Amino acid sequence: MNHPSEENPKCGLCLCKDASSIGSHIFNLSLVKNAINAIGETKRDKELMFQLSPSHGAKPFFGRNLSVSKIEIALGRPMTEEERELNINPLVREYLLCADCEARIERVESYFMNNVYVRLHAGSFPVILSEPDLDVVSCDGIDEKLVRLYFYSLAWRAAETNYDDFEMKKRHKEHLRKILNENLDKDITLTARKAATNEKLINGLNLKILFLTTTDNATENVINLGYFPEPYFFILNDISFQLFFKPKKVTEHYYWQWGLCKFKRVAALVNFRTEPIKIGIVSDSFRKAILTNLYHRVMNDLLNPCFEAISIGYQKIFGTKPDITLKKEILDEFMNVQGVPKEGIGALMTTERLMLIGATKIASLLKAAGIPILNE
Repeated sequence: MNHPSEENPKCGLCLCKDASSIGSHIFNLSLVKNAINAIGETKRDKELMFQLSPSHGAKPFFGRNLSVSKIEIALGRPMTEEERELNINPLVREYLLCADCEARIERVESYFMNNVYVRLHAGSFPVILSEPDLDVVSCDGIDEKLVRLYFYSLAWRAAETNYDDFEMKKRHKEHLRKILNENLDKDITLTARKAATNEKLINGLNLKILFLTTTDNATENVINLGYFPEPYFFILNDISFQLFFKPKKVTEHYYWQWGLCKFKRVAALVNFRTEPIKIGIVSDSFRKAILTNLYHRVMNDLLNPCFEAISIGYQKIFGTKPDITLKKEILDEFMNVQGVPKEGIGALMTTERLMLIGATKIASLLKAAGIPILNE
């Protein structure tokens, strides 16, 4: 990844032209804006988002033109000076691309958004397979190579920027970079021609795509990336996908947050040297289950350090270690908090609020045991 501290940093894609100091979006804004903007806001610099990850918890970012009142509602308090200093948009990177490569990527972004994304929302693609909670549609009339180039660009940018600690094997990242660099053009017609001559290479990776219908409720929208080390998976608001470099991995079950193994027709979702592109449209209830599993995973990992401290105190007081039930109770209580603010579930998923719930739970146990609580 290029850094502005380097002398004349080069574009990460073409490797020859000077990278631009103008920030590039890692994921195109038109795809993720419903997951990052404050309710009622659609403009840049009005973002309100929380990165959900085991390493960072709910790390906030607030656009520079977002009102102080909305920030305080989301956090439940004023921003600290440290938070202001670290308030950097995680979805934008300077010195990532040159102006020409930025334009080349934008062409396949526009192709996907205008020809596939709008039709997914409209439900105009034919359903070729169906089972409870899943419809598989066929993107007839769509250039599958241009769609693949779009998804490869998302995966490559996430890896090149190490977004939210996301990692990709160097050889995989370089493979994607070469595919993109050799085929993308500022003229989408020329990109299609180049891609046609490299069809076998472009279509040579296994790709699974899901469409998760979202609403205006930001509590139901999320951006999250994962690495197993394979497959690489992405939830980007209402589009999610898995990218495989090893065909045999497609049949293995790495779906802790997906639950795709429940589907009998899951194999039908695999795009590998096939035309047209197939996309799975999941039910609203299954989408919510995916996000609930994600929230539990993030919170469980955040709770581990807190629970270790709780266990030491618990053992000193009660003479025995707490069993897993206590941890589950704290997690369940956190996940069932009422009154989730309209700014999103991330507004509640902060370490300090989790610690507060854990402390409250311990206090109730102490009180039930008849042990005095200081400052009660």
